[in-house]
Amino acid sequence: MTAYPETREFFTSRLHQSLLGPGSDMYLGPAATEVLDDFPLQRYYTGILFPDREAEVTPGEEAERLTRNEAADDLPHDASADAVFGTENHAEAGFAPGVAPAAASAGEAAESRDEYAAANHYFPSSLGLTCCVPAEAPVLLITVRGASYRPWQAGTDALAVTLAPNEWERLRPALSDGLHRKLSYDEASAALALLAAPEGTSRRPRTRDYAEVDRLGSRSHALHGSPGVAALEKLLRPAARLWQRVPFEWQFAADLRPMEPKSEKKYEVPADGPTGMVCWVKAYTVAPDPARLADPARRYVKVLVHNAAERHPARQFSNANEHLNAKCRFQVELMAALPDGVPLLPYKPDRTHTLTGDQEAAILNYQYRDCLAYGIGHGAAVCWPAPPEGARLRPSAPHFSPPWMCPA
Repeated sequence: MTAYPETREFFTSRLHQSLLGPGSDMYLGPAATEVLDDFPLQRYYTGILFPDREAEVTPGEEAERLTRNEAADDLPHDASADAVFGTENHAEAGFAPGVAPAAASAGEAAESRDEYAAANHYFPSSLGLTCCVPAEAPVLLITVRGASYRPWQAGTDALAVTLAPNEWERLRPALSDGLHRKLSYDEASAALALLAAPEGTSRRPRTRDYAEVDRLGSRSHALHGSPGVAALEKLLRPAARLWQRVPFEWQFAADLRPMEPKSEKKYEVPADGPTGMVCWVKAYTVAPDPARLADPARRYVKVLVHNAAERHPARQFSNANEHLNAKCRFQVELMAALPDGVPLLPYKPDRTHTLTGDQEAAILNYQYRDCLAYGIGHGAAVCWPAPPEGARLRPSAPHFSPPWMCPA
């Protein structure tokens, strides 16, 4: 039984590294600045915020748009555009740019909504949480963490793998002089590092440095199947397939004091922060329950972080698209806390007094009376430390539930 928590932690850790990241590759170095030998979108499956997609426009739609623009130019200056084209719609309101739902039939509108929902499901561009704070809380501290990936740069970024000293002694004499000068071995850490970009052609038939792997790995060579050849092949990857992780962290205090009921504020990342990230904060106050005079007035705050990078063509949403990989944000986390360690309020107040007519609900409420919830996630799973440290609220990556179990 003592091994059960360790085994469980091992499997959950491996799932976290493989599905969410970072730390899934074999290159040495801190996980925060890991190097991948594949496109990030082909390696990770969750915790990703995609850029918004550009609206697809067919040639017929383009011609119709030009015709409508010409008609608008012929209108008198005091004519109302709404009378001709309907009210203006915005992408953030849930409609595709340039499409007025009033002008579409009911079937077309439903189809448009389904396509929009499917796009958000497979390529989410935002995640968020809603938590509860005292009505008089002046600010909410927000932290956004994550990473972007960029192509690996030879001579600037490090690249190293593990190789035992005895295997290095076998490999070293067989290397060509040109490739040997590009490698460095540290016996203390058993690390074989690449110091300069390989020369030659990486596509078959491979040449120069890349051909060394074929020569040393041939069946007729004594090093065939050795760990040294495997380590060398890991290092001699085409630079275009290597991606360097660049972590980011954005912190700010959301001002709740001047907010009107159900109003929202937009916070943009500073110049030294992650490019293209935007955060929306919306709050509304709930009056105290007359039946529970001891309950304070509560304020619910919804925080939404959005990847507002440059829109990407809808027909180029491929996991192997270099520009899409560069625009995505990975391992995104959103945390909310009150200043000075003040704890958040439970998301749902105690309703024991209202359950007198529902026996099953009363039993469940009693059994789980100590299992308080401090928030809900939007496109994410929310987790929080156990009280009394429960002043922080963090949603994990979208669709990745923390490995916690409810008590029986």
